[in-house]
Order: sequence, then C-alpha cells, then structure tokens
Amino acid sequence: MELDFDFKSGFAPEDLDDSLGTLLEEGNDELEARVQEVALETEADARRRAAVDTGNLRASIEHEVESKRDSVKATVGTNTEYAPFVEFGTVHQEAQPFLRPAVDTTLRRYEPKVIEAVYKAVRSAQR
Repeated sequence: MELDFDFKSGFAPEDLDDSLGTLLEEGNDELEARVQEVALETEADARRRAAVDTGNLRASIEHEVESKRDSVKATVGTNTEYAPFVEFGTVHQEAQPFLRPAVDTTLRRYEPKVIEAVYKAVRSAQR
C-alpha cells in the first residue's frame, strides 16, 4: 500500500532556454529538500498512528523520494499485505487509518514550505 504525492514544475524542460533550465534545476534542489522533509515527517506520523500487534506494520512503513529535472515525487507506504485492511477496515474489523491521516496532516503543515521553496528558486534565478 502506497500513497504518492508529486510536485511538478509545469514546464517542458526541453523547450526552455538555459536560464529557465537553471531555475528548474535550482528549484528542484530546494523542492527536493522540502519534499524529503514532507516524506520523512509523513513516514514518522504514519508509524505513530499505525496499529500495533506484532510491530511489523509500523516497522515496514518507508519513504522514497525520486527527483527528475521537472518533478519531485515522494512515495510513503508499506509492503505488508494486510495494510489496506488496517487502513480501510473489513466487514469484521473497523478501519484504523494511519497513512491517509498522516499524509493529510503533513501536507497541510508543509504546503507553505514547499511554496516558499519554489519562490526562493525564482528569486535566486532572477539575480
């Protein structure tokens, strides 16, 4: 079970001149740092929220950040087969959401920081 969040620049890098290409590269460095923070915080929050029986679910929650020239993608999730049953519940078990609330909470808290990273890259490229 994984939840992805993806931040894109909205530009087609192959069509941009060198200065805009530099903006994207500098912006992605800053954006990648912010997305890494978001992913780490989301992972930690999901671990805190995860139901514990054996501790396997909590221990299996991980994140990965993938950066390309025009986007930065973070994936937070678990490879345990039963995670969806815990997150969404079954006919015999109430849902015990841990991943969706962690993503929602963290994104609300970090959205201004991600936006500021983009503005910072724009200001830096204008110099």
